[in-house]
Amino acid sequence: MATEQDGVRHYYPDPLYTRLRDIRELLEDTTKRELSEQAVALKEDIAEWKAEYDADSPDALRERAAVDDVSAELAYELTRAASDWELARYRLSLVQDAIKNYDTWTSDSSSVTI
Repeated sequence: MATEQDGVRHYYPDPLYTRLRDIRELLEDTTKRELSEQAVALKEDIAEWKAEYDADSPDALRERAAVDDVSAELAYELTRAASDWELARYRLSLVQDAIKNYDTWTSDSSSVTI
């Protein structure tokens, strides 16, 4: 996909294509049970970040990292945790979509008549 800003064309991946590609990879490599286990692990990771940093979202960590009295080392840790948290939320959403539609998307399409 492309956008134009100040006369400069910027290209970026189509988010729908990227999402469906990632879900397809999950479905090709993972059983429904394994997907459920991944969902649990991702939820545990998110719960750990919430508890460890006493925060409700990755944005809260980024806001804390930007405060004047936070050291560069802690700011780096907070922004890294925020990025990991966002990635975990995205991966969880992929896993949830894959589980929800597992039977439909993994069925033998050669048996479908049109």
